[in-house]
Amino acid sequence: AAIPDGLVISLTVILAIGMQAILKRKALVRKLVAAETLGSVDVICTDKTWTITRGVMSVVRVVTSDEAFSLETIRTFNEEDRRAHEDVFATLRAVVLANDGVVEEHDGERVISGDTTDIAMLEAGLDVDYTQEGLEQSFPRMAELPFTSERMYMASLHEQAGGENVLYGKGAPEALLPKCTHYRKNGRRLKLSDAMRSELREKADEMAATWLRVLVAVERSLSRDAFGDED
Repeated sequence: AAIPDGLVISLTVILAIGMQAILKRKALVRKLVAAETLGSVDVICTDKTWTITRGVMSVVRVVTSDEAFSLETIRTFNEEDRRAHEDVFATLRAVVLANDGVVEEHDGERVISGDTTDIAMLEAGLDVDYTQEGLEQSFPRMAELPFTSERMYMASLHEQAGGENVLYGKGAPEALLPKCTHYRKNGRRLKLSDAMRSELREKADEMAATWLRVLVAVERSLSRDAFGDED
């Protein structure tokens, strides 16, 4: 039997178009053995949201002792709102300062590099005009306690006006809440009772139950000599 001259060309074009469509969906497999292996998989390990994610995080909510706002709402706050909800902005300031991410300019575009958590915090800060560079001009960093999986938090020590240093930190609720002695409410520093500690822990557990990653932000006046004492 004879094969039409145009059949080979037509099939090549059709296969190329099909390959482009598959590539756009990021499903193109270079080696067939990879697809055959996937077909025999019995167990797929995913993250806690039961999805395979892009490895990108973002801040969606800021919760204080008596308030909770989505980041989308916080972006709309004017100066009067910022004064009325100063605990929210104190929280964002803490996570921007206790941060090892790096913000750079490349070809006129802002590029943030670092751990996915640090990147998310810096992006949230930028949404409310808190830049890492700008804050560190007011609160120069003096020292750092880096994050470790055993410690489950990081902290940094900063100078502030008046000669007293301030520590900012962020980390897992189970690591930081037991160390806290006070909490903020309407800009005031109040004694943290066992009942309030339990209430804050319940808030963290409720958010974690909705598949959110929860971090606690802390601040504390501290001398340079006392920095590094993990209590």
